[in-house]
Amino acid sequence: MNVPTHSHIRRLLAAINPRSPFGPRNRALVVLAVNTGLRVGELCGLDVDQVASRGQVHHFLYLRADQVKGHRGRQCPLNTRARKAIATILAFNRRRGLPVGPGLPLLVDRHHRRLSTREVQRFVQQARERAGLDVPITPHSLRHFFATRLLDSGRAATRHVQVALGHARLTSTEVYAHAQPAVLADLIETMA
Repeated sequence: MNVPTHSHIRRLLAAINPRSPFGPRNRALVVLAVNTGLRVGELCGLDVDQVASRGQVHHFLYLRADQVKGHRGRQCPLNTRARKAIATILAFNRRRGLPVGPGLPLLVDRHHRRLSTREVQRFVQQARERAGLDVPITPHSLRHFFATRLLDSGRAATRHVQVALGHARLTSTEVYAHAQPAVLADLIETMA
């Protein structure tokens, strides 16, 4: 699988028009995806109270067993970028008059219904095409970007990435452990 690079992600984000009706929300959604590694279904299934309470964005979100593949709930840390993306989505919803109370969907469509995975796939594809990217970027490849970036940081073991992604088996996570030439060269150079 071709994993998007930082440059690809920047170009994808730049192709999302902030003045389009859902542009700010869509941009924040991509930022949230690349900073959490959530599956598209997990993103679309988020409720407001999972990410914020009383106007304050949480530092962790808890995915319930009924929201995740394999039905094993998990806690996901939210870094500064992810928290800012959530705050942007909440502010967007408030400006549009969408309710942001507990138990309500974080991501909604123009009809005030929970955003579907297909709608997310469609807007990511449209942004990729507008950006002129030849790499097939999808919501799932944003998950690959997160996992690869975490592994390439040199500070996360494969087991850490396994937990972050919610994989039951380590072999599922090992697919993200690409031996990228530049990273491999740096590792070998530090051995000298």
